Amino acid sequence: MKMYEIFLQFTPGDNDPNDYDGFEAFLDSVTDELARLGVDADYTASAADLTASWTIDVPDASEASLIKALNVLQEALVAAGAEVAPEAGRHEVLGARHLAMA
Repeated sequence: MKMYEIFLQFTPGDNDPNDYDGFEAFLDSVTDELARLGVDADYTASAADLTASWTIDVPDASEASLIKALNVLQEALVAAGAEVAPEAGRHEVLGARHLAMA
């Protein structure tokens, strides 16, 4: 199994940065959108730090696979409500790495 792990940092915008349940619900919505797009993905997160690490299955370790994973994650984030309005907050990709699981 091959996958990319993508690390994100979120800013709360006008949202309450201590609304941990809301942050988790948002991330669950992103997961639902990824599933709707046919993408096998999962995440771990720290609500206190507003960070999330997504793992997305890919066919290989190529740059094209990374770009596709980033694009589909962006599509799911927007569909779940990220960046619809400036007051909604923003996110930044902190890094990505390829993982190969046996």
